[in-house]
Amino acid sequence: MPAGHSIKLVFSRHTVYELPLSSQPKFDKSQHMIATIRDPMGDKRAADDADSHPIYGPKRARVYHASLQVNEHYPPLSHKPAEQDVAVKWVRGEEAVRRLEHEAKLYNEKLASLQGTVVPRFYGFFSAVIQDINVGCIVLEWYKETANRADAISAVNINRMVMLLLIHQAGIQHNDIIDAHHMLVLPNASIRIIDFSKASDKHKCMARVDAEGEIINRCYELEKMKELINRCYELPVEKMKEITNGRC
Repeated sequence: MPAGHSIKLVFSRHTVYELPLSSQPKFDKSQHMIATIRDPMGDKRAADDADSHPIYGPKRARVYHASLQVNEHYPPLSHKPAEQDVAVKWVRGEEAVRRLEHEAKLYNEKLASLQGTVVPRFYGFFSAVIQDINVGCIVLEWYKETANRADAISAVNINRMVMLLLIHQAGIQHNDIIDAHHMLVLPNASIRIIDFSKASDKHKCMARVDAEGEIINRCYELEKMKELINRCYELPVEKMKEITNGRC
C-alpha cells in the first residue's frame, strides 16, 4: 500500500488485516496506524478462536480493546512509536459498514467540538472488502469505566442529562440512549456518550437542563432519560445496579 492513511489490525499472528482510511479528522501528515487487539479471553488471541474470528465468527459487530501505534511515515521507522489504548469498533456486512460510516461522519462533523469531553476522541473510519466481505472499523479513545459510588450517583445523573443535552444542542438525537451501555461513567463521575449508529443529525432541541438536572421545555429523549434516572434514584443502590446492569 502506498504512503497514506491506513490501519493494520493485528487480531493474532495469523489474522492481520490492513484497511485504508475512509474518513478521519484532518491530519497534517500521512499516518499509518497499527492496532494490536488485546485478548479478551486470557491466553488465546481473539482471532484464534473460531467463534471470535472477526470475519468468520458469528458476531457481525464487536468492540475490541486495542493498543494503537501511529507512524507518520510508511513503512514504519526503526523506532517504536508510543502506544495508546483505543476502542476499535469492528463490523462486517454492507449495511453495518454503511451505519458505521454514518457514525464516523457524526464524530467527524457535528460532534467534533465535543470529542474528549462529551464523546470519545475519534481517530478514523477504515473500510475494505476482504474475501468478498465488506468490513469496517472506527477507532476511538478508550475509557475504563468505574463502578458508581452511592455518594456520586447524584452528580453522575446530572452529568447524564447535561451530556445528553450537549449532543442535542449539536443537532444530534441519539435514538438509543436508554441502553445503559451507551453512557460510560468515568472515575470522576463524568460521562462519555457512545454508539451513534442509530442517531439522527437534524434534531432541533429547545430544551435545557437546570442545575438540579430538571428539564426546561420539552424533549422526548431527555424526558425518557430523566424518567429512568428518577426511577433509579428512589431505589437502593443494589436495586439500581440491577435495573441498569450496574451502570445506574
